[in-house]
Amino acid sequence: MHDTFYTEGRHLLDPAGKKVILRGINKRSVWDDSDPTGDTYFAEIRKTQANSVRIVWAITENLDPGGPQTDLQTLDTLITNARKNQLIPMVELHDASGDWARLQELVDYWVRPEVVSLIQEHQAYLLLNIGNGV
Repeated sequence: MHDTFYTEGRHLLDPAGKKVILRGINKRSVWDDSDPTGDTYFAEIRKTQANSVRIVWAITENLDPGGPQTDLQTLDTLITNARKNQLIPMVELHDASGDWARLQELVDYWVRPEVVSLIQEHQAYLLLNIGNGV
């Protein structure tokens, strides 16, 4: 028995050792002004029998280097709300979609101390997609 989700070979396993097959929906959270923290949408997503939600996130609100920064507290709330609705959160960064030249920006984001702290806080059930389509 494990306390957290874990991998064995190419399989994701739950704490009881059962294989997890992800079934989920994308939530474009970073641009969602009507429900930016998933308070409403995550409950609706769960009703579809989904067990995961792909949280579309970004380093900057407009995807431009040097643009206005997104709020890490909002991401924390999104992850927390996903878990409240029994969804496995998968966070992906959208800033460099299809642009390999920007890959280092994504890596730099994920290793910021405040982002690492957030990841560690939720690591028992959090999946990361380092970058969308990179």
